[in-house]
Amino acid sequence: MEYYLKITEEGVVHGKKKENEDEAVYDESIRFNDFEEGYEWLNKKYGVAKRDIQYIHQLEI
Repeated sequence: MEYYLKITEEGVVHGKKKENEDEAVYDESIRFNDFEEGYEWLNKKYGVAKRDIQYIHQLEI
C-alpha cells in the first residue's frame, strides 16, 4: 500500500494506492490545512512514516 497527500484548492487530502492499482484513490471527506497535519493523521491512523508518504504538490487545473 502506498500513501499520498495531495494539495487541492480546498486543502490537503490523503489517498491510498494498492499494489495492483494504477492510481491512488483520494478520500476528500477529510481535509487538512497542510502536509504536516495530514502526515500526523496518517501516522496516527495507519502508522505510516513520513518517508513513506508521496506528496503531490501541483494543483489540478
